[in-house]
Amino acid sequence: LFSSLGASSTTLINTEIFHCATLSGGLVAHTQNSDTKFYVKENTSITNNFSGNDGGLFKVDSGSELILDSAIINDNFALDSNGYVVMVTGSNSTLTMNGGEITNNSSLSSDGKSGNGAIYLSLNGQLNMNGGKIHNNQGLETGGIATDDSKTSVNLNGRKKKKNKGTIGNNYKSDINLNSDLNIG
Repeated sequence: LFSSLGASSTTLINTEIFHCATLSGGLVAHTQNSDTKFYVKENTSITNNFSGNDGGLFKVDSGSELILDSAIINDNFALDSNGYVVMVTGSNSTLTMNGGEITNNSSLSSDGKSGNGAIYLSLNGQLNMNGGKIHNNQGLETGGIATDDSKTSVNLNGRKKKKNKGTIGNNYKSDINLNSDLNIG
């Protein structure tokens, strides 16, 4: 739906995206520039979509940033996709999650090699989770968060505050499969 090669800022508010399909990744957005920010804010729902390839719904690349603020992302399906909801790849590429939920998403593999992580980090990608939940997702190896190199980082912030507590759980096989640093604040 959205692709950005140049500097830009895009915001989705009060939006429903459902019953869409693509054979490539980045069904909702593919960001590819260090000055690109893509916001998904309150009352935005992304449900019952299909995608193939890595970065199913969102592919955050080349230093861009995806900010999820209270978005609901559930019941989506991908084939042969690492990061079947979000793939964050490339130096300084970041996913920031400030509430909302990523639930009941799944990926199947035709080759037995891909389909890991509702959120997948590679090549220095970063996740900052300040609240929200990642639950009941299913992938080949990891349902929740997966990384593929030691230079990625996962920061779980605000865990001590009940009101803004972020939770990760009930994902198929494992919640988190890390090859990187995990920082819990």
